[in-house]
Amino acid sequence: MAARVRPADDDQELARIRVITNVSSAAYQRSGPPAKVLAQRWVAFVEAVQNDTVEKAQEAYNRLLLALTELELLGRKLAASQTASKRELDTYAQKQQQLQDSIAQANELIEAKKQQLAEARVWRQQQEEYEVLRKQITAQQPRHETQQQINAVNRDIDSTRAEIRRVQLTYEVIAKKCAAVQHQVADLLNSFPSAADGSAQEQREREGPAPMQLDG
Repeated sequence: MAARVRPADDDQELARIRVITNVSSAAYQRSGPPAKVLAQRWVAFVEAVQNDTVEKAQEAYNRLLLALTELELLGRKLAASQTASKRELDTYAQKQQQLQDSIAQANELIEAKKQQLAEARVWRQQQEEYEVLRKQITAQQPRHETQQQINAVNRDIDSTRAEIRRVQLTYEVIAKKCAAVQHQVADLLNSFPSAADGSAQEQREREGPAPMQLDG
């Protein structure tokens, strides 16, 4: 939490106290240090009481009272100056704390802005990628046309499969018929040799035995 800073009125009050409590070196040069002046006037008062008339003693007494008053005033000024100095130190510490808090808040704000900037860059990159995809999708033909083409291809595939099945069935029928014909032909061919052998035997029996030939 930021430290509370004193308002401008407090600063003006501190400046006023500084002016009031300012003890310049010129005052010391005129009369000397207050404690020394008080001591001198005390000695003068004692000597006046012992050696001079009552009027002289009264004058010395008045000067002594004046020195005491000036010393008391100086003490008050010093106390007020000390209080003002402490208030100035407190104000400085508060302002320094406020400055540090402001710097910390500024750093936090900078970090937050950096994070927002990074997120904005990512968002912008995503938008650019989405725009590229959108253009690619827009460049393609509509979905219903693509679906129509897919349906047409599927119908062609189904028709081709049906045609292939029909041809296979036809081939199976023809193959079965060919196998039956081949079987019949084989049976027929197997019956031909037996008939030929019987005819040759009958021919030899009708002709009789062959005449014997003599070697000449």
